[in-house]
Amino acid sequence: MNKYLSSSIVTKILSVIFAILLWFVALNSRNPLGTKTVVVPLSQENYNELSQKSLGLYNTSIPQYVNVAIQGRKDAINEISGADFKAIIDFSDIKRAGEYELSVHIINENNGVYIIGTNYKSVKVNIKDIIKKTFQVKLMPEGTVRRGYIITKSFLTPDIVEIVGLEPEVNAISSVVAPLYYEDLHENISTLVNCRFYNANNEELIGYATKFNINASANLEIAKEVAVKPVVEGEPMKYYSVEDKKVAPEKVFVQGPSDALKELGEISTVPYNIEGQFESVNATVGLQLPEGVTLYDQNTEIALSVIIEKLPEREYSILKDQIRIYGRKLEYTYNIITPDVSVKLVGKSKDAAFNLTSVIPSISVNYLEEGVHEVPLALYVPDQLMIDGEYTVTVEINRIASSEDTEGNESNENNENPTAGGETDDENDSVDAGFFSR
Repeated sequence: MNKYLSSSIVTKILSVIFAILLWFVALNSRNPLGTKTVVVPLSQENYNELSQKSLGLYNTSIPQYVNVAIQGRKDAINEISGADFKAIIDFSDIKRAGEYELSVHIINENNGVYIIGTNYKSVKVNIKDIIKKTFQVKLMPEGTVRRGYIITKSFLTPDIVEIVGLEPEVNAISSVVAPLYYEDLHENISTLVNCRFYNANNEELIGYATKFNINASANLEIAKEVAVKPVVEGEPMKYYSVEDKKVAPEKVFVQGPSDALKELGEISTVPYNIEGQFESVNATVGLQLPEGVTLYDQNTEIALSVIIEKLPEREYSILKDQIRIYGRKLEYTYNIITPDVSVKLVGKSKDAAFNLTSVIPSISVNYLEEGVHEVPLALYVPDQLMIDGEYTVTVEINRIASSEDTEGNESNENNENPTAGGETDDENDSVDAGFFSR
């Protein structure tokens, strides 16, 4: 009996084992085991805690994804994707700068498969301190300026910046520059520029302009060179003239709105009064500046020099025989008693030519009756000369004794053919037309 029971139990056990084996064989044939690699995003947990500790990653390349190898039944594997897993590195344990190796933790959120491997078991990171450093920003203008203009002032706002970054990157900076480019500059500039960074060898640090993104307002102010025009008012003393007017400096630089400077070519001085002056004048004068326009150098003084000179003059003696008589009547004789007249001629400029042959003296005896008269002496002179003073001559007029041949006959034919000094026309023509100069 016992022998029979023992044989029966063994048989049953073997049957179960065989059935299980048959089940596995059938299962493997219908849904066999398989492997698969999925791509899982790599998450960085507690990374923001680094900045709170004034730390940051330096020269570290952290993969964005990891490849995870899994194993499981075909039906389960076919339904699996990278979204069913999590790959994590954790920065929470980092307290100070240094090099660390952070483990990559893979979390399987699907119990139907098993993780058999990954291409990243850990990631090496380099942690550096975050520091602050202050730099003076240097403006670097570059370009062309329109002729007659100069740059009078250049400045930045702000001109000092604070750079915050990883210690090796900040310490690599030797200078911060704000480049400003322009062409045919003729008006003030104010524009925002992106700063550039250079190392101790004056080599630009590539990528730093984008990394730190420091902007500054660059400003250029210009001035225009214009001529100074001397202005005087009034007239100098009689027979004196203004020979020259000068200013020093002859040109000044002015500032103002571009539309005001555009057409501005010269600036006049405040008028200086020379009324009655007979000597040259040296004075300091102001400028008549248009509205909104100022001198670049507020301390500029305009020295005005007005050259006043006495006009050239000459004195001549006119003989009575050289004086023409107009308006004669036939019944009278005319005799200029004054032997000669001293007259003064003045040139209208220092270069005036005293052409005495063009000076014609004359008197008019129209409406004068018998007797002795003081008659104004008229002088015709060239345009470049003028007469100083008024002159007269004494004329004696006598009536001619009447006769039957000439009684009642008056003629004015000789009114336009005068003779000089009471002589006949032929006699006048024979007189030397020259003058005696004193």
